[in-house]
Amino acid sequence: MSNMNDFVIKNGMLTKYVGPGGDVIVPDNVTEIGMKAFVSGGYQFSSAITTIQLSRSINAIRLGAFSGCTNLRSITMHPGVTIDRDYSGRKVGSETFGDCRSMKEIVFAEDCDNTILDQFWEYFVVKIPNNTESAMKAATLYSLLKYCPDYVLNDPEKAKKIKSGKKLLADMAIERDDAETMGKAFSLHKNIKLDELNGYLEKAENAVTVKAYLLDYKEKQYSPKAQTKHEAVQTEKQMGIRKMTVADWKKVYRFKKEAGGIRIDDYIGADLEVVVPEQIGKDRVIAIGSQAFSLYDEDYQLRENRRDLISVVLPEGITSIGYRAFEECPNLTSVTLPGSLTKIDYWAFNECKKLTAIHIPAGTVKIERNSFKNCENLTIHAPASSYAETYAKENNIPFIAE
Repeated sequence: MSNMNDFVIKNGMLTKYVGPGGDVIVPDNVTEIGMKAFVSGGYQFSSAITTIQLSRSINAIRLGAFSGCTNLRSITMHPGVTIDRDYSGRKVGSETFGDCRSMKEIVFAEDCDNTILDQFWEYFVVKIPNNTESAMKAATLYSLLKYCPDYVLNDPEKAKKIKSGKKLLADMAIERDDAETMGKAFSLHKNIKLDELNGYLEKAENAVTVKAYLLDYKEKQYSPKAQTKHEAVQTEKQMGIRKMTVADWKKVYRFKKEAGGIRIDDYIGADLEVVVPEQIGKDRVIAIGSQAFSLYDEDYQLRENRRDLISVVLPEGITSIGYRAFEECPNLTSVTLPGSLTKIDYWAFNECKKLTAIHIPAGTVKIERNSFKNCENLTIHAPASSYAETYAKENNIPFIAE
């Protein structure tokens, strides 16, 4: 417990903390935390601090105030606090919370408004320049969901950003056995992939409430009953697809007739789980064109509708996937290939880092160089002795025979 002798305070500014560390409660007469107030020679004091509870009287935190608090796990924030911008131009960053590598939680008071929350959100969305800031990033994300869920969940743009930090959130929730916050994070996803879910369950062996939540989630999403329901939904979706007119499809794709059928050249729809039609009008869909689903078009213009694309199902009849067709789709986790597929062109799935498995049919006899470049987590599934097996082994891609 802190006492007044642990602080040097001048005209309301806490200029230096000189206490033994542990749990620190800043006195009520402090209005500012001064520059590098918790930094001392060799960091002997700051490295001993585990929690900091700021008084409600504080209205400003100066540059580098908590830098070097390597064992700081939790800090309490109240409304009305302004945090100095760092040298990098951010409000909360490498100078203010530099090397707070043990940070687990920012306790936002119930009456914190957007003024204080925006400052931490600004930090979260800025690309971190080094690994020492990753703990603050995770703690910020976790704490906003835990204490201020409406701030992020009710804003579609913020919800998109939160989704990108799913693993950070899950790991933090497991460590703290916080099933409620994990549930808030998972609510942003239509479903979590089974292998990913099993990985979380393995980590949560000793986290009783989180493990119970994950088992319940798994039952609801992946039990035989849930799978039957999913298949029924997909069947209904396919029936709806067959009723669409050519004019309807022009609102979803740009396409072109070629010998034998239609080539899909550009996905302009809004669905995140896409089922490509077997035919448009009287013509069969036979090919996916160059950069049809890629994050950037041929002029390297960002296609926002593809940023959060989750899955694509290609129908029977498609024989080829074009150059860079799915390149750099950051959230693409599933692509279903038809038995009719014969060729996958150059760089087709380059940089699809969340693509963990793809099932390539026996009839695929041409996969061009770098088709799966930088797919770091990918395993190719295909029949034994198929062309896909040869390709996987030649390109050092994990392979499973089926």
